[in-house]
Amino acid sequence: MAAGFLRKNVLVFALALSATMTLVIGGTIAWLSAQTSTVDNHLHLLTASGKNPDMKASLDEPGWERENAVKAVPGQDISKDPAITNTSVNALVSEWAGIKITFTYGGGADKGKPLSDKDYTRLMGIITIKSGTGDGYDTGWEEAAGQAGSISTSYFYYKTLLAQTESTSPLFTSVAISSNADSADIAFINNTLGGFQIDVSGGTLQGNISDTYNSDVKSELYALIR
Repeated sequence: MAAGFLRKNVLVFALALSATMTLVIGGTIAWLSAQTSTVDNHLHLLTASGKNPDMKASLDEPGWERENAVKAVPGQDISKDPAITNTSVNALVSEWAGIKITFTYGGGADKGKPLSDKDYTRLMGIITIKSGTGDGYDTGWEEAAGQAGSISTSYFYYKTLLAQTESTSPLFTSVAISSNADSADIAFINNTLGGFQIDVSGGTLQGNISDTYNSDVKSELYALIR
């Protein structure tokens, strides 16, 4: 696989797959509330000769239901399931997929900025990311090694080439708030973070049916989704 070929056939897109999550106390029950922003899906394809109308992809979160997150007790899983689908109009177009996620502040002066390493570490002690393969991110994806910058941002590569109409497994399927979350945890999420968001973006590279998942694919995806 020629790296230059991959750079000529790429899609870059971003979805506002983010919900500002806050915790409030109601008697002895902590509720999770969420407000989902408008979804914007921006697809940009760059090729040597301009746009290639045959190459398309979508980034979706089909399991997200706002009403399930508005009143959720600690310990309940809130469905969030970002996945990429190869929607190319040409059956010969196969794609490699990558996703970038960033945990950001939901309010205050730092709204929209990545969480500090300290705040991210504490948040991850309160919430659990779950997937179809257990706690943590789906094993069909590989997290990039040696990532630069804040630990609140992560990059993932899907390890299987997508044929037309095929989808990745969701990178994760839900966010669970610990059933042991106490008033200090709730104050941290509400006051220190102003709630939190999980921002998702991604991209795809055109591949060939004979391609194998290797370091070239990973380096190209990393350069694309950063």
